[in-house]
Amino acid sequence: MSSEAIGRIKLGSLAGLAGGVVFAVVLSIYGGLLEIGRLVGDPSPATSLFLHLSIAAAGGGLFGFVLVRRPRPWSGAVVGILYGGLCYALGQLTLLPTLDLVGREIVEAWGAAATVAAVPALVGHLLYGLTLGVLYPRLADPAARWARPTERPGPSRGRRLV
Repeated sequence: MSSEAIGRIKLGSLAGLAGGVVFAVVLSIYGGLLEIGRLVGDPSPATSLFLHLSIAAAGGGLFGFVLVRRPRPWSGAVVGILYGGLCYALGQLTLLPTLDLVGREIVEAWGAAATVAAVPALVGHLLYGLTLGVLYPRLADPAARWARPTERPGPSRGRRLV
C-alpha cells in the first residue's frame, strides 16, 4: 500500500471520528447509543461510545481509501451523505438484523414499521456522512485546509493618474 493511500486512510479516519461524534450526539438524544455496546455484549456507556467511535473512524478510513480524488467541499458533502445512507442500509437495516442484534429479522428490518422506527439512526448516519464528506476534503488539501476563497487580483478600481 502506498504512503498516499495510508495518508488518505488516516485523514478519512480523522474526519470519520468527527462524524462519529456528531452521530453519537444524535444517538444519545434518542437513546440508541447503548445499543451499540450489545455488539460486544457490554451495553455500558463507555464501551458503547468507544465502539461507536471506532466504527466511525474505520468507516472514515474506508471513505478516504476509496476516494482517490479529493472532492470539493460541496461535492464531498453530497458524496458523504450518500456514503452515510449506504452505511445505514448496510449496517442498520442489513448487518444488525442478520446478526440478530436489534431483535428482528432482516425481512422485518426492511419493512415500513422498522424503517420508521430507525429514523433517528438514519438521521445520524446522514449527519455522519455529511460531516465526513465536508471535513475530508478540507483535511486532505493542506493549501486550502481552512482558507476562504480570496478575491482575484483585477484591475485597479481607483483613479488613474496617467
